Amino acid sequence: AAVDAQNGRTPNRCVYADPGFTDYNGYGASQRCLFNVAESDPMLDARKAYCQAAGQEFDPLCAGASMGHPNVKGAEKYRDAMTAKLAGYLPEWQGLRKLFACIDPAPVIGASGTYTIWVEDWETRLPVPATVNVGSESFNSNTKFTHTFACVVGESETGEGIRGKPGRTIPGQRVCDQIMVTASGYIPLPMRYSTV
Repeated sequence: AAVDAQNGRTPNRCVYADPGFTDYNGYGASQRCLFNVAESDPMLDARKAYCQAAGQEFDPLCAGASMGHPNVKGAEKYRDAMTAKLAGYLPEWQGLRKLFACIDPAPVIGASGTYTIWVEDWETRLPVPATVNVGSESFNSNTKFTHTFACVVGESETGEGIRGKPGRTIPGQRVCDQIMVTASGYIPLPMRYSTV
């Protein structure tokens, strides 16, 4: 809610990064990500010097200020969450542009067909020469190519039933040929597409 409120005033300025703490990561928990009371931490000596300089060397809240704050493991979880969020902005900050791509016609699974993957600049909608990787094959954008699209269905999983009820089978996920579009000066674009 705080991120949404701030973005309402200054659009796209804030992003929420969840470190993914669970009940097992809380204070005193088995896989804690927070410092316990009176626990030594990497900044303890430096903080003692700061406390002394501030005339608070005998204040337990000053010297023990790490209690309840992220320990090294917790700080790493925060780092990873923030880094993952920032990664989405890096290509744009590096001056890379966005692509738009679509496939025509919709792929027919299991049958050889002729297709074109149209690639354009996201903003100008002008054609962009790009390399299109379909599965293990490579083609040029905006030109016809022949390919047999294939999908693989993963193994299904059966879970045990609860209180004498029958188990439930979850079908395996269907994974089709991946399409990746790359062009110099542009953010790589993994394509989503519908199949027939």
